[in-house]
Amino acid sequence: MPHVNDVPLPEGASPGNEGCAAWDGAFRVIYGIERKIIDSDSWVQTSAVQLPDGTLDSAEGPSRSDPGISVNSSWENYLTGSQARQLAAAIIASADELDTWTRERHGCPFSWCTTRPRHTDDQDHWSGITYTTASLRHGDPYHLEGDRSPLTVGAGVAYVEGQMPAVVVHLDGGQYDYDHDAFLRLDEAYELRRALDQAIDHATEAFSHMCDEIVSGAHTLGGDK
Repeated sequence: MPHVNDVPLPEGASPGNEGCAAWDGAFRVIYGIERKIIDSDSWVQTSAVQLPDGTLDSAEGPSRSDPGISVNSSWENYLTGSQARQLAAAIIASADELDTWTRERHGCPFSWCTTRPRHTDDQDHWSGITYTTASLRHGDPYHLEGDRSPLTVGAGVAYVEGQMPAVVVHLDGGQYDYDHDAFLRLDEAYELRRALDQAIDHATEAFSHMCDEIVSGAHTLGGDK
């Protein structure tokens, strides 16, 4: 049976004590850099389970764990602004480290790909969705009822090798609890970009008009001529 100690560690990873002895080399827990916050008990660290074939995934055993990031902080105590920025930077650095590990695992050519090949086909690439809030009108969080989440809209990429790549636009949450995907061809995505650029230009013009009206109204109330 292959032993997990025979495969290389991901870049920057260190082996933990869990796994190898108890499970005859069936897996080992590995850790990234422990990023400590100055003058605080808080720290951030990447961890994963490595299998004898070199992959990082879940393993049967007492340390069953998916690749992920541990954020250890005493949330009862306030962080200073400097400490909060350190914590945010540490989370981002650990996320970058985790991205490096997972890309190494399956040799994916795309830096944006978050697909985990032990769960899906190696030829299936997915970027995840980057969201922005939509806070006006039906997206206004003050209009939400019960456990509804704020309305967000986002975009990502889905690509199965051998098939047309798609730009994915996703609408999520809001008053009506949306959960809708739109898969666009590249030409359709470019059309949407042009439509958004035009709409943004028009909305910017309208915003400038609104500001001018406010200033004009303030001058009128102040008796300016």
